[in-house]
Amino acid sequence: MVFKPGDPAINRAGRPKGIPTKPKAIVPPKTAKERMCDAILLAREASPEGVRTLQWLMRNGDTHAVRLNAANSLLDRGLGKPTQPIGVWMTKSLNEMSIAELEELEMKLVGEAASLAIEPPKPIIDAEPMPQPDTATEEQQ
Repeated sequence: MVFKPGDPAINRAGRPKGIPTKPKAIVPPKTAKERMCDAILLAREASPEGVRTLQWLMRNGDTHAVRLNAANSLLDRGLGKPTQPIGVWMTKSLNEMSIAELEELEMKLVGEAASLAIEPPKPIIDAEPMPQPDTATEEQQ
């Protein structure tokens, strides 16, 4: 279609009606990091309401389990989840221990992990022991 000057379908700038003066900016899609930041901001905005809901459930929940779960959630958010201590006492640093002592410590840790019902770590002491430096030759030098 050809437009001529004075045609009612042409605006004052000389363009056909409905064609914008500037092309619309192309907005690139958000990256995963930007989407994660948006989600974090939304969660932070909703946090006060979530805490108020947990408080209400803690005080007015229908069952004891609901009240207890809400109380635990509030404590975990306010104080952090409690850690589970492992009852292994060491009298030496790891650098000072012999291979036999390190293996014994590893067995204690694996036993503690089994009692806590967590998967024990894979053994890391499976290499031949390193040769110990000769202290007599070092003192002579």
